[in-house]
Amino acid sequence: MTGYIVGATVVGASAVLTDGPLLERLLAITIPAFGFWFAVSITRTILGFEQIVFYEAAGAAWAATLVAGLVAGLDPWRVSDLVVVLIASFNTFGRIGCYHVACCHGRPARFGVRYGHEHARLGFPRRWVGRALVPIQLAESVASAGLALAGAAVVLAGTRSGTATIAFVDGYALVRFACELARGDAAFIGHAGEAPRDAREVLHQL
Repeated sequence: MTGYIVGATVVGASAVLTDGPLLERLLAITIPAFGFWFAVSITRTILGFEQIVFYEAAGAAWAATLVAGLVAGLDPWRVSDLVVVLIASFNTFGRIGCYHVACCHGRPARFGVRYGHEHARLGFPRRWVGRALVPIQLAESVASAGLALAGAAVVLAGTRSGTATIAFVDGYALVRFACELARGDAAFIGHAGEAPRDAREVLHQL
C-alpha cells in the first residue's frame, strides 16, 4: 500500500496547490484502486490464479477514473493528469516489491542481485539461483519516480490539461522498451500452484 499512499498524497497536494475542486481530488485518489482491483479480479477469474500485469491494472485504473470524471462533469484530461502521477508513484514502489520477491527480474550479468532457494519456491527459475541478475526492477522504479515527479511538476505548472498524461505515456513507453531488453523472466509465471503465492507476496510488498 505504500506506493498508493504516496501517490495519493502527491496527487492530493498537486490538486490543492492548483486550486482543483474537491471532487476531482477524491476521484483521482479513490477510483484508481477500484480499477486496479477489477483488473486483477477479472484476470484471476479467467486464468484461475492471481497474476498482476502492470499495463492491465494501470489501464483499468486510468479508464475507471476517466469515466467517473466524465460522469461527474469534470475535465477528463485534468483528472487523467492526476491519475498518471498516482500510477507512476504506485509503480515506483511496486517495482521495489518485484525486486524483493524476484519477479520481473533481469537477465544474467557479471554483477547484480542474486536470488536464493526461497525465491525459487515462489516460481523463480531454479537454474538461476545464486546467479547475478540485472536488477532491472530497480531501474524501472527509479524511472517511474522520475516520471511521477515530472508529472506532478507539469500539473503544478498549470500547463494545458492532458500534458502530463502525454508525457507519462511517451516517457513510460521509452522506459519500458529499454527495460524489456534486459528482462529475463519470460517464463516466470511457472506452475499455476506457484503463481498465486507470488502475486500475494508482491501485494504484500506494495
